[in-house]
Amino acid sequence: MTQETDGWSVGTIIAFKQDAATTQAYLQLLENALENGKLTSEQLTTLLMQQDKEGWSVGTNIAFYRDATTTQAYLRLLKKAIENEKLTSEQLTRILTQETDGWFIGMFSEQLTMLLTQQN
Repeated sequence: MTQETDGWSVGTIIAFKQDAATTQAYLQLLENALENGKLTSEQLTTLLMQQDKEGWSVGTNIAFYRDATTTQAYLRLLKKAIENEKLTSEQLTRILTQETDGWFIGMFSEQLTMLLTQQN
């Protein structure tokens, strides 16, 4: 769970620089580790909330730069973590309301939902 001196972590690099398939594989890895007890809820929260030097986290990168399928995979990870009591409501709130330049994941996801609804 280390970050480079410029703030980039493995998760933020994958979410920002890699394609959707790689990002989804990373999310699946986190989900499996959480389900198998190899990752605690606090560790998951830390991994998802690590920010680069400009304040972007794994979630904000996914919500802003990735496609709907990848964003849904991210939200599914959070949903499963809540359902399996691997993430508290307080942790979920911290993750979804983490701000980057006045933006937060919930805002991106809501905008994405509105766009998808308008297209259909």
